[in-house]
Amino acid sequence: MIWLGRGIFGRCLPVVCLMLPSYSLALDPSKAITQYVHHVWQVEQGLPQNSVYAIEQTRDGYIWIGTEEGLARFDGVRFKVFQRQNTPEFRHSFVASLLESSDGSLWIGTYEGLMRLKDNQFSTWTTSEGLSNNIVTAIQEDHDGAIWIGTRSGLSRFKNSKFINYKTTDGLSDNNIISLLTDSHGKVWIGTVDGGLNLYDDGKFTTFPDVKGLSNDTIFAIYEDADANMWFGTRAGLLRFRERTFMRITTADGLPHNLVRSLFQDHEKNLWIGTSGGLSRLHDGKLTNFTMREGLSRNIVLSLYEDREGSLWIGINSGGLNQLQDGKFTPYTTMEGLPDNLVRSVLEDKQGNIWIATDSGLTRLRDGEFTNYSKKDGMSNDTSLSLFTDKNERLWIGTRGGGVNCFSDGKFRILTSADGLSNNFVSSFSEDHDGNLWIGTWYGGLNRLKDGKFTRFTTKEGLSNNAIFSLLTDREGTIWIGTFGGGLSRFRNGSFTTVSTKQGLSSDQIESLYEDRKGDLWVGTNGGGLNRIRNGKIVNYVSKDGLSDDLAWAILEDEDENLWMSSNRGIFRVSKKELNDFADRKITRITSVLYGLADGMKSTECNGGSQPSGWKTRDGKLWFPTIRGLVVVDPKRIRKNNIIPPVTMEEVFVDGQVVSTRTRVILPPGKKNLEFHYTALSFRAPERVQFRYKLEGYDQNWIDAGARRVAYYTNLPPESYSFQVIAGNDDGIWNEAGVTFPFILQPRFYQTRWFFLLCIASAGFLIRVIYRIRLGQIQTRLQERFSGVLSERTRLAREIHDTLAQGLSGIAVRLEVVSRTMEDAPAKAIENLRIAQQMAKSSLGEARRFIWDLRPAAFETAGLADALKGTAEELVKGTPVQIDFSLIGVPRAVSSIVENNLLRIGQEAVTNAIKHGKPGLIRIQLNYADHSLQLRIKDNGQGFDPATSNSKESGSFGLVGMRERIAQLGGDLVLRSQPGEGAELTVTIPIRAI
Repeated sequence: MIWLGRGIFGRCLPVVCLMLPSYSLALDPSKAITQYVHHVWQVEQGLPQNSVYAIEQTRDGYIWIGTEEGLARFDGVRFKVFQRQNTPEFRHSFVASLLESSDGSLWIGTYEGLMRLKDNQFSTWTTSEGLSNNIVTAIQEDHDGAIWIGTRSGLSRFKNSKFINYKTTDGLSDNNIISLLTDSHGKVWIGTVDGGLNLYDDGKFTTFPDVKGLSNDTIFAIYEDADANMWFGTRAGLLRFRERTFMRITTADGLPHNLVRSLFQDHEKNLWIGTSGGLSRLHDGKLTNFTMREGLSRNIVLSLYEDREGSLWIGINSGGLNQLQDGKFTPYTTMEGLPDNLVRSVLEDKQGNIWIATDSGLTRLRDGEFTNYSKKDGMSNDTSLSLFTDKNERLWIGTRGGGVNCFSDGKFRILTSADGLSNNFVSSFSEDHDGNLWIGTWYGGLNRLKDGKFTRFTTKEGLSNNAIFSLLTDREGTIWIGTFGGGLSRFRNGSFTTVSTKQGLSSDQIESLYEDRKGDLWVGTNGGGLNRIRNGKIVNYVSKDGLSDDLAWAILEDEDENLWMSSNRGIFRVSKKELNDFADRKITRITSVLYGLADGMKSTECNGGSQPSGWKTRDGKLWFPTIRGLVVVDPKRIRKNNIIPPVTMEEVFVDGQVVSTRTRVILPPGKKNLEFHYTALSFRAPERVQFRYKLEGYDQNWIDAGARRVAYYTNLPPESYSFQVIAGNDDGIWNEAGVTFPFILQPRFYQTRWFFLLCIASAGFLIRVIYRIRLGQIQTRLQERFSGVLSERTRLAREIHDTLAQGLSGIAVRLEVVSRTMEDAPAKAIENLRIAQQMAKSSLGEARRFIWDLRPAAFETAGLADALKGTAEELVKGTPVQIDFSLIGVPRAVSSIVENNLLRIGQEAVTNAIKHGKPGLIRIQLNYADHSLQLRIKDNGQGFDPATSNSKESGSFGLVGMRERIAQLGGDLVLRSQPGEGAELTVTIPIRAI
């Protein structure tokens, strides 16, 4: 590896590396410096200070910048600053030189010693450790891996943690060292302030003042180019040393200043020269300068560097950090010779001249030279709008207010409204198949120039609108007129027809027209995107379909059948195949590529409203007018950024505290907020770098973060995780490997597996205890129930014994008497038979009484409401009586005693109604009120008089028995009836009794 000199005022960097990156985007030497993309960063953008003394790109991809107020690490978007205030190892914030050595260490020369950054750790050496002086001005590595350090009072060599110092007593011509270089042969070149040039070889120093041609004793910069020429920057100009002879280049040869502070040769063999008067480029013996007048932030260039993507970085004294890139587009502005940056239209004539209409006249670009024409050359107006060349190779210029200018044989001929032109604001031209010239005007309609005479066409003749922005004559001879507000007018066979939004156009404001090789007409609109007209059918394409913008000032087609369109957001490209596939519904979305400032445009705002707003020249290049000059792109030579962007995890914050990103991190329980700060190191267009991230163990899919360089997570469950991030550069080249940060979030005790198992065990034990308690309760209840059953059986037995059994026994006795006296004493037999009959009725009544106290079978599978309804329906089976049952309120639990009694009362009431009332309908209503439970039974039968009714009629318990039972429950029973009006029974039980 060959490392080149670095000095306090300048530095030179690697010429040859063992592994060279692809420099497909290196600076094109055919372009003027002003045509490169230029960026500037100063303290307002995060630079710690505006004087940049040293620049270095380390192998991880970061750009490092040395300033008077510290060291800055730059990722293209953000600066991270290391200085005395935030980094204890920095004893002084002035950083004068930088070097990445072969082991990956970053060496930092400061005004208070030598520093090294390795594995994210800073180390510092000063005179206390053997350094010759604490002001370090230059750093270099030799072929043996030793680090050479130039200081204000001597030269130091550092290897194996030891310093060897050299001074004038050892052969140096001067102790004040300001530049160093190890050449391709391993020799060390030393530039001094007052002692000229020294060479260290085979352990000896050689001084060069005696060599013919060395013009000055101050050597600010030393460089070896790809052809082994040695270059030296001095106070008296630039020196080239070859075959022991010096050749000098000064301001007399075109340098902007004779004090040369820094040197660098890029991969296109441009030699860049940083002077106190600006930047200069030497290529093929020609010098081109870039100073404050051309846009450089200031003129004193302290340092130069080319990064791995081919961008040139420039450190300026008090001017910050500048960057030059080769853009995809080449701009032409007033810097290159245009009279005005506001360009209206452009075209190429048959001789290969590029004609440019601007607000300051007409310009011809030929062989790189600009020729400008204006009113002083015979034009009617300096504001040129539109351009056209006819079959006779005459150039027609439409002006704003000056009518038409025809340029032929070096002279201008003017045609205005005085000659019959409908309006002097001329926007567009076209020529029909007969050689007639058609002229579109702003709000003056259409004109045809035939045989020297104008014919006007306006809305009176059928034109859709008088504001015309574009004209096109298609292969069939049809003239298409794009209007601003009236859609498209089509002129064929002497008449106009209109195609507008009513026929399917996306907008009636037409800006551009283009007919492709297949005869498809492409229509660019203002606000409605793009339209395709094929065989009378219209297809719309707008931004929601993937188009970059809904404005198309111009439509051009390249050799690969891509359409290029200009807009106020830049210039965008879309595949015509995709457009056609979208029209055929083969795809649902199109992809367009938008170009802007990062690609070489000076402004993203293009110009339109006059034609042609874009032109394809015979060499395939595409030209577009903008508000800041003219831009040209060669689609065949668009160079893709194939450099895979390195991805770096910069910082990880856990609850606001930084954690290490170098090892797997174990986070204690309770951590809630995590922030992952990442970046990708691509400097061509860092604002276009795209990111995707995923937290393995939490996210199912990749999350598209766009250009955002931080990810947030909160309240993650305890688990083992791995945060992954990948990135793609401005041309969609992705680093799929990305970077990974593994970590473990420890659980709290109650989130551990042991706690979970303990909970399961405790739950099992609790369930077992509850089971045993419940089992005991069930057993107790069963015992109680069994005791109750036994008690009920005893009661029933007693009732049967005391009533039914005794009654039956008495009946049996009487029947025996009847059988003995039937023949001898018939009267006595009849009397005993009557008594037996009465006893039977009495026993039956007693049986009904105690059976009434049993829980009915209807409750075994139903509640009170269903039991009442089911029992009533069972009772009316085989009769003409209908049951109408209704439930009011929300059913709730009631005691079995209440249920039993209500069911028996309902059963008795329905039975009595059927038997005695002869009704056609019985209504039963059960009402769960807030404070009571109410049963109402009403029939439409013949009714009766309650005052004279026998309560024990037909062997029933009757009303007396019902009232007794209801009274025991603390309720009320009301009976309402009149002969001929049916009967209504209402039973009300208060909530306290339920």
